[in-house]
Amino acid sequence: MSDYDAKEHIRLLQAQIEETKRASAASSRTSMLTLEETMCDKFRILREEHGWSQKDLAERMVEYGFDFHQSTIAKLENHTRPLRVAEMFALSHIFKMPPGAVFFMPYGSREFEGMGALAEEVHGLVSRMEEFKANTLKQLDAYIWMLADDQQKLSNLVDLMRASARENPADESVAQVIAEHDAKRREYGLD
Repeated sequence: MSDYDAKEHIRLLQAQIEETKRASAASSRTSMLTLEETMCDKFRILREEHGWSQKDLAERMVEYGFDFHQSTIAKLENHTRPLRVAEMFALSHIFKMPPGAVFFMPYGSREFEGMGALAEEVHGLVSRMEEFKANTLKQLDAYIWMLADDQQKLSNLVDLMRASARENPADESVAQVIAEHDAKRREYGLD
């Protein structure tokens, strides 16, 4: 291959690489826009299952501080207006769903006996998680109090042993218990 042929070959390869990059970027953008359209479709399904008109939903968005009209909802549902992140969060709250749940909910209501059932399932899970968290924190609090109480009792006993050791320095078992106690306090950073 001549020097000229090699340069031309390299130029063609670079052109192919650039074209591949452009095509990949366009494909990625299309995928992201499709996700946005899917979200709008899911909110339309939820709106319809609640029996709300586009105007009803727009009025609920106004309550969340968004300047929405029936036409805004129509544009979202027709994919002629982008859905903003803050709007997605507000819509999720209106439908009483965590925002992430909307990403994973089925596309059609027939897949899950209606979106209302999905919302109830999500609420049930959230309630159970909150209850478990509250119970866990309550148990942890009780353990901390028990530990603090035991620590106080231990400190009182060790103080008594120190007093005994001062009166009877020959008792090595007392000195050993005191030394172990002091070492543990240093290990836990209590001294």
